[in-house]
Amino acid sequence: MKQNVSDFHRCRAGTSPMSTLACGKVQIMNPGRSSIRNRLQRIVLLISLTALIVTSALGVMIMISIRDRSEAALSYETHNNLVNIVNDKAALIDAEMQRYRGYSEVFAAFLTTIYREPERFSPWDPWDKIPEGFTGRYPTCIRRSEDIDKNKFAHEIAMADNVALLLDPLMKDESKNISAVYWGNENGILTGFETNAAPDIFYDFFAVPWYEKCKKSGESVYTDIYLDGTGRGLTITSASPYYDKDGNFHGVFGVDVLISSLYEESVKLELGEGAYAFLVDNNGNVVSPDGEAKPLMENESIDEATAERLLKADRDVFLYNDVYYTSAKVESTGWIICLHLPQSLVMKPVYSIDSGIRAAIISFVVVFALILIIVLFIIRRFSDSITEPIIALREDVRNISGGKLDYVARVTTNDEIGDLANSFNDMNSSLKEYIEDVKQMTSEKERIKAELSVAYRIQSDLLPSVFPAFPDRKEFDIYASMTAAKEVGGDFYDFFLTDDDHLGVVIADVSGKGVPAAMFMAISKTMIKNYAMTGIRPSEVLKKTNDFLCENNEQNLFVTAWFGIITLSSGEVVSADAGHETPLLLHNGNFTSLNYEHFPPLATMDDNEYYDYSFRMEKGDSLFIYTDGVLDAKNKDNKRFGIERLSKLITLDTQDSPEKLINTVKESVYSFIGEMDPFDDITMMCVKYNGADGPGADVYTQ
Repeated sequence: MKQNVSDFHRCRAGTSPMSTLACGKVQIMNPGRSSIRNRLQRIVLLISLTALIVTSALGVMIMISIRDRSEAALSYETHNNLVNIVNDKAALIDAEMQRYRGYSEVFAAFLTTIYREPERFSPWDPWDKIPEGFTGRYPTCIRRSEDIDKNKFAHEIAMADNVALLLDPLMKDESKNISAVYWGNENGILTGFETNAAPDIFYDFFAVPWYEKCKKSGESVYTDIYLDGTGRGLTITSASPYYDKDGNFHGVFGVDVLISSLYEESVKLELGEGAYAFLVDNNGNVVSPDGEAKPLMENESIDEATAERLLKADRDVFLYNDVYYTSAKVESTGWIICLHLPQSLVMKPVYSIDSGIRAAIISFVVVFALILIIVLFIIRRFSDSITEPIIALREDVRNISGGKLDYVARVTTNDEIGDLANSFNDMNSSLKEYIEDVKQMTSEKERIKAELSVAYRIQSDLLPSVFPAFPDRKEFDIYASMTAAKEVGGDFYDFFLTDDDHLGVVIADVSGKGVPAAMFMAISKTMIKNYAMTGIRPSEVLKKTNDFLCENNEQNLFVTAWFGIITLSSGEVVSADAGHETPLLLHNGNFTSLNYEHFPPLATMDDNEYYDYSFRMEKGDSLFIYTDGVLDAKNKDNKRFGIERLSKLITLDTQDSPEKLINTVKESVYSFIGEMDPFDDITMMCVKYNGADGPGADVYTQ
């Protein structure tokens, strides 16, 4: 093959001036040839008159671009402006409502002071002593029921009426929003600040929301919006509690705020015809200044999804039925302030641009059609001289692409098309060589795949796979599983009896994947078992294995491992760890994570020290050990399977056999990752201790 490639490149280097058929290609060299570029330049010269058309088209495109950018800019600005407006409106209304809350809290606090420090005040009779400059508004006393003797509380009423001296400035407030203020107490007496004294009427204010809600909460509250009984319109009350000298609840001070006035000052919006703002109360009703309250969907003629989107009040601007909507929450009352802005108001400039563009396009199309007829006639005369060689080349390429690799493309012109034909001939020759290379590569790939399949079977045969492994031993039940992430894996497990009373169990994870990891795994497994069979302690087994693996470890691989020896007669377990995952011990329906100090993985450094860790298994306990492929398995959302999921699984039914437990975990892991490829080898082993004759002992660590 190397010889063929060399010959091919020597043929391509040929510079003979004559036409030749050599090396599977045709070459025609003529210094006087006419190139396609020259002919195209002549065509461009003939159709230069169309430059005006191109300019006109460019102008229209620019106008359309300006129109599109204008629409985008207007939409962007609309979003920003509406968000700013709704924020400002919500902040303004909230500030107003906080001000009214402040009024009720200040006067409630003043009443509390009157009750707690009566020596600072004198009874005040508004009918007897009218201070200079007083506006003429006087307190009006109302009883809750006929059986209440107002005279009995005359002194208390006169003391509380001192509040009236401070209320006059409030009622002079330039805001028309406050319609009334009043205070009612537990004695059943209500004092209202009115222009003229009302007749002796009875009003059970204990059952009304402003009193009941404030008393129940013990703090300042706002009522729901309601229709005022005196005909003043929709109203909301800010109510604050006040207390007697012993600190007990004694009454409520209320400030009535007219919704119509609040609308006029804070809600009203002037952005053009059809644009307005409106309030939605806590019950989802649109509150209007004329006293009506309609459901949001009915008032705005919107669907349920749009209504829910508005009620979220997250300042989201969206378009529904050619109307921009946005909303924000008034924190102090829980109301929602919403904006309604027709899209037509925003897009007026864009509609004007559209009219101009349509007129320009119509004119352009008429002129373009006339010139296009002339240009097509001229270009047609030149098209044949260009297309015929291309058609011929197309037929040649069709033959070559059909598999006729010995076919030679015809060269009919002395220009770039002729060069292209020569290039196809060169490509045909190269393709033949490439196909031969691909055949060899495919054959080699199939050979490697077959060898990897054999390697996987060999690796599987190295791991114990016959269960039950020790059918004649009743002291324990054991099961293990290893699923490789690649053709061959780096995880391994093993279990073996070192004598009649001791069971050795090991699980390990070799760094890396594929054949090198599998070979390193086989060596590590063999060395651990060989050293363990000599009867030395687990820590010594890991130390000797580490020293052996550190020799000639040119690939810088390493192994995390956990090795333990279980005394079958007593349940005592002596284990050692080399940087492996922490085992889990299932005991009495719960699991214990055997936390201990981790030591370096095997094959990382000469003379690593490892230490033994002891604990005891009771009858019925299970030891669950695993590799990081279980915990690190990831789903399509890049979330790990994790220790929490594993812990919940292994404690669902602690009476499960080791085989059922491992299969349950494996199914859960693969269900969790779904269609994702496994992140790593998934290896697990479970040993259930069935106990010996003597009783077990509690789990302990040292």
